[in-house]
Amino acid sequence: MKPVYLAGLAAMFCAMQVMSLRADSPSSVWQAAFPIATAPAHVHFHARYLDGRGALHALEVWRDGEQRLRRKSDAAIDLFAEQKAGGEIEFHIVDHSRGIVVRANRAALYRVGHFSGWLGLAHVLDVPHGAYTVTALAAPPEMKSGGPCHWYRLEVTVPARKVSDVCWSANWGLPAEIKAVEQDGTPSTIQFSVDAVEVFQPTDDLFAFQNDKFVIIDARPNDDLSD
Repeated sequence: MKPVYLAGLAAMFCAMQVMSLRADSPSSVWQAAFPIATAPAHVHFHARYLDGRGALHALEVWRDGEQRLRRKSDAAIDLFAEQKAGGEIEFHIVDHSRGIVVRANRAALYRVGHFSGWLGLAHVLDVPHGAYTVTALAAPPEMKSGGPCHWYRLEVTVPARKVSDVCWSANWGLPAEIKAVEQDGTPSTIQFSVDAVEVFQPTDDLFAFQNDKFVIIDARPNDDLSD
């Protein structure tokens, strides 16, 4: 695979990411703090998030159970994901400005340094790969878009220490808000917030991209990309 395509894939996937934590199987502690089991199967939400450089982005997500997903970032990049039998995920990443569609799987994303699994893509928060702690905060539930959420402090120590306060909505299986926490323990910048959330009726057209005007690039491993 040519480096230019790897770099392009990395840039496109960066534009879709809110949290860049690798997915492991959720522990009982994680499931208790951030439950998803009672959330509706078909969820559509609008949100805003800050990237690693502090730039604000708009995010729109359609979640069709644990099978199909669409994430739209700034009306510029669409990510279509479908979870196959056995847990493999097939991705189509559409760059509207460049007129290309990149076909990928998790192996291809691992090669460019992105490790988010289905949980992180569909529910925003991913289980950290390394050591972490989750602590319920004494703050009362807050009313956000879509209803109440409960505050938890998530501290990740590997590969680097990162602390966030998460207001989790069990009703939707989403964080209603995520705040960065300073070294002195003070919450500061809002990293992610949901503006609107609703149940929707999924259609095949919503989860299908129009490829007649796009160049399709297959970035899966063992594929030779040549001009």
